[in-house]
Amino acid sequence: MSANHEELPKKYDFQSVEPRWTTAWEDSGVYRYDPSSEAARAGKTFSIDTPPPYVSAAHLHVGHAMSYSQAEFVIRYKRMRGYEVFYPMGFDDNGLPTERYVEKKYKVHKGNSSRKEFIDLCLQETQSGAEVYKELWRRLGLSVDWRMTYSTIAPRAVEHAQKSFVDLVKKSRIERRADPILWDPRMQTALAQTDVEPGPEVNRPLHQLRFDRADDGEAGLIDTTRPELVTACVALACHPDDSRFASSPSLRFLVPLTDLRADGSVGERRSVPLIFDEAVDPEFGTGLMMVCTFGDQEDIIKWRTHGLETRLVIGADGRMKTPDLPSLDGQRVHVLAKGSKLPEARLAARELLEEHGYLVGVSDNISRASVSERSGTPVEIQVVPQWFVKLIDLKDELIERGRQLRWHPAFMRDRYEHWVDGLKWDWNISRQRFYGVPFPVWYREDTGEAVLPSEADLPLDPMVDEPPASVRSQVPQGVALIAEEDVMDTWMTSSLTPLINANWAFWDKDAPHDGQDVQPRPEIYPMGVRVQAFEIIRTWLFYTVAKSHMHNNLLPWRDVMISGWGLDKKGKKMSKRLGNFVDPKGVVEKYSADSLRYWAAGATLGQDLRYLEDDVRGGKRLLTKLWNSTRFALISIGDYEPNTMATSTPTAADRWIRARIRQTAIEATAHFEGYEYSKALR
Repeated sequence: MSANHEELPKKYDFQSVEPRWTTAWEDSGVYRYDPSSEAARAGKTFSIDTPPPYVSAAHLHVGHAMSYSQAEFVIRYKRMRGYEVFYPMGFDDNGLPTERYVEKKYKVHKGNSSRKEFIDLCLQETQSGAEVYKELWRRLGLSVDWRMTYSTIAPRAVEHAQKSFVDLVKKSRIERRADPILWDPRMQTALAQTDVEPGPEVNRPLHQLRFDRADDGEAGLIDTTRPELVTACVALACHPDDSRFASSPSLRFLVPLTDLRADGSVGERRSVPLIFDEAVDPEFGTGLMMVCTFGDQEDIIKWRTHGLETRLVIGADGRMKTPDLPSLDGQRVHVLAKGSKLPEARLAARELLEEHGYLVGVSDNISRASVSERSGTPVEIQVVPQWFVKLIDLKDELIERGRQLRWHPAFMRDRYEHWVDGLKWDWNISRQRFYGVPFPVWYREDTGEAVLPSEADLPLDPMVDEPPASVRSQVPQGVALIAEEDVMDTWMTSSLTPLINANWAFWDKDAPHDGQDVQPRPEIYPMGVRVQAFEIIRTWLFYTVAKSHMHNNLLPWRDVMISGWGLDKKGKKMSKRLGNFVDPKGVVEKYSADSLRYWAAGATLGQDLRYLEDDVRGGKRLLTKLWNSTRFALISIGDYEPNTMATSTPTAADRWIRARIRQTAIEATAHFEGYEYSKALR
């Protein structure tokens, strides 16, 4: 044999063994994708769509190591089975998460720094963060082909995102319109539905308000948690079968406080119509609903359905503003609270309503407000021209696409369908930020019409680059062009990872690209598997399915492998904020990468796993046993040469051992084929 027990130290020293083998495997080239290999030519390629993590590396914990390790178990299995493996690594380094990280670290924001200064800081952090990730993944033993690394802010990815935008505009799947949009007042940017989550349970008191009838009849009562929006009221709504109002189809109500004037005088209250709507629950509260512009999605639906007027009283910064209206209606309440934050305006409105006899009562109401996932700020609604990807009309098709995928574990498909079925908004892809992929758009100064370049001119930044000839040729001479200042939602790029890996933007393009990887790889698309955590099914997975469907009428991959969370020993999700954060680098240095991977293998796919240090110690003990067993075997087998047949007749014990080995191999293979690595371990 090529090795004997004397060549193996008595004690297993992982700190020297693991780095040596990491380097040896990488130097051997076994991780490198070769499209000309025999396996690739035979169509036996296995390609992996890897989650590109945000590069604010300070948030890395053992839960991330668990998720990536679980996917890598299957990847190594496929390589052992003779597949040509395409295993890249990406870094998602544009968008709100990176901006927020930079703002916290450097105490800057887009209001006190220039666009270039802010972008330079973001680029600096993403580059250093990527190096931290790369070093950790190498220490953890991930068999990545680092030549295939991509960044979502690099020109290659920017070109893909801009090509996607231009293509979907041509297909009428993207349009620009002034619509009510979800808005983060703290970040001062638009949000998509996926960027919003329920906030903590708190007491959001219900204020019961009196609305007098314009015909001097019986007053109507409504309940609201937002008394500061009373002067934005544009209608009251009830169910068509509400017997109180069925005989008064043209009934109007007077809006409280709208008779107050800035000079202290009193005028007439503004009246609003009573509308009849099937969606109003007659058993909820008073059965009468205030419709204002805008408190929530229900307001938007009724505003749009019934063609109601618009009265905006909240600014982009989340402070009250005086409405830009032809009359002074409602101005005093906003003069009193003008420039104040919403909690202060809420108190001011409540005091005025009580003072003038409109506040009937206040009751406790434990509930959740919708908040921005990134900033935690309660979400408001603004009306601003934005770019939207039209998805609502595709819901049935996208649910069917989800059913065509092979889900591992299967129950995760329910999460996907629940999300798609509950979609209420088209995808707003405009972000009022600095750091992101620029929209390749200019606007005619005379008409406001959007003008797009040809795909041959991509990538470009309208805030930096002059309009190319393909843009100028669409505009009469002498007409000025205004550059789009917004950037794209980060998911506009991340949703293209299968196409970025396949270099879709260069399938029909031969031009060089700053030395970047532009080799077309249509053979890896659709990819073999998407690996990711369950909490981004509604974002990364959904948007990727939608993009692939809209661009190519294909699934982006055949299988999806969904991991759970790494939890602390008490069963809580890890986070730096909670102080239950375990750094994987420290675990690897103390116990070894294989010990941490052993812990990760203990979770059934899709299930959460508590981090217990004893489990990692168990992995280290197993490694010691394997090392000692190997030394013992080398002593026992002496001069045995592999691949030679034994001359003696096998004993019953020999036959039993061989049978058990064959059966174990059959069972383990079946488990790995079904992405059930934990069952293979058992």
